[in-house]
Amino acid sequence: LRTFAWFGMIFFRFFSLALQLAAFLFNLSTNITLNGENFRANVPLLDVGWTIVRDLANICFIFILLFIAISTIIGNANYGAKKLLPKVIIAAVLINFSAVIARVVIDISNLLALQFWSRFPGGDISTVLGEGLNPQRLLQVSDNFTTGGAFQTLLNIFISTIMGSIIVLVAACVLFAGIIYFIIRLVALWFLIIFSPIAFIGSILPETKKYADEWWKKLFEQAFFAPAYLFFLYLVGKIVNDKFLARLTGTF
Repeated sequence: LRTFAWFGMIFFRFFSLALQLAAFLFNLSTNITLNGENFRANVPLLDVGWTIVRDLANICFIFILLFIAISTIIGNANYGAKKLLPKVIIAAVLINFSAVIARVVIDISNLLALQFWSRFPGGDISTVLGEGLNPQRLLQVSDNFTTGGAFQTLLNIFISTIMGSIIVLVAACVLFAGIIYFIIRLVALWFLIIFSPIAFIGSILPETKKYADEWWKKLFEQAFFAPAYLFFLYLVGKIVNDKFLARLTGTF
């Protein structure tokens, strides 16, 4: 019987290799995307890109002011100076702090995410999952495992191996998906910072306000994806370390 358990453990460990690789890459991607320095001006892409977009946005102010002046002359109240000039002044001030404002939102989300990430021992997801998805514990042939006779024992080993492998494989897929999303988050936030001046200048005219609203929506979605993901991952870690998997496979 222990020989079958040994073969089951080998089969289980085959899938565990994928989980270990996913955990390693997930730790790496998480530490990168939660590092606030990767969103600072010392990143050349952000510094150069944001400066170019800001200068283009400042040029747009000239055309917006010209448009407001013409609208005021012809008596178009919807685009006159009385209605739009305060927005222009506010946007002209905020546009120079657009990158800072975006980074504040990102820093808040990163700090919240780090609250959950710090609960993983040493900031390592493999430690938590390794303890919860322990093949030696799941496939041990204990007294409870053998009380039903040889057939029942073999059945328990088979169920434990299949269920354990499926759960480990699902866990690996979840981590690989998290790696991809965290990389997308990093790149997306970079571009949101670069184009942040457009968001503030777009808030001036009613026709362009929807683009500014879309920028804010994307910023919050991408920024707070990290704490939401790590929160649910933390819950999963608590569940698997609460012997949930063992109870599910009947080994406890």
